[in-house]
Amino acid sequence: MLRPAAEFRKFLEIQKNYSIHTVKAYMDDIDDFSEFLKAASGSADLLKADHYKVRRYLAELVKRGLEKTTILRRLSALRAFYRFLIREGAVLANPVNSVISPKKPKHLPQFFNVEEIAGIIEAIEVIDLKSARNKAIFELFYSTGMRISELTGLRHDNIDFISETVKVFGKGSKERIIPLGSFAGRSLKEYYRYKEEAGMTCRGNNWIFVNLRGGKITARGVRLIVDRHLAVLSKKTGKSPHTLRHTFATHLLNGGADLKIVQELLGHVSLSTTQIYTHLSTARLKEVYGRTHPAGKEDV
Repeated sequence: MLRPAAEFRKFLEIQKNYSIHTVKAYMDDIDDFSEFLKAASGSADLLKADHYKVRRYLAELVKRGLEKTTILRRLSALRAFYRFLIREGAVLANPVNSVISPKKPKHLPQFFNVEEIAGIIEAIEVIDLKSARNKAIFELFYSTGMRISELTGLRHDNIDFISETVKVFGKGSKERIIPLGSFAGRSLKEYYRYKEEAGMTCRGNNWIFVNLRGGKITARGVRLIVDRHLAVLSKKTGKSPHTLRHTFATHLLNGGADLKIVQELLGHVSLSTTQIYTHLSTARLKEVYGRTHPAGKEDV
């Protein structure tokens, strides 16, 4: 293989069908490693790189002051590159696999406190079909914690107003039942009334959330709705439909819900995925403790 980087580019473009931007990012990372090899040893031969050279490269990236996420991305690109070379028979081992990567920084998800989310929802005045739909979307997100794909995939027969439950289909089409909540139930019924007045069916296998032309609303459409309302009503950054899912989970734990129950409601396969919300809950407990307990703060 005379031109390993060029062959890898073809692989990404043709077999993996990656976008132009993704391919460029991969190739930029590989070019940077190649330039490091040339400067460090006088040879830019990627086929001769071993784990010692990758370790020296990692040290160089840290010395440059790059963010951990950037370093992890570059190592990931190199790992994929050498995995390709092994498959092509150009090298025998992946030199990146023997290198201990820096730990990915953990970012706690943002959430709204009870007063904030109540104010956001109450500020949506229902005067027509559009506003009724938007309020129902917020109420359902906060009441159930469902994903945006689960919300856009809801049909009328997924809602059971008698048992106050909603059936959703999560990742891998895995079905789960979530309590609906009285506030979300009332908002949905109000939205249904406006839909029926507009001649839209609110029964059976029809989509619940639709655009103003009656077609199924897209995930992008829901994001725009949520973004517009949060931009006006909240000063938080990084706000999205997922912020409402984080809020749902955090409020459950702060209210004393069992972690296993929250896992089932969110549709997480692994409990470890849900455990990030315990950090949010613990942070809240510490804040309250420090503010209210005599031994929790020091007068200065």
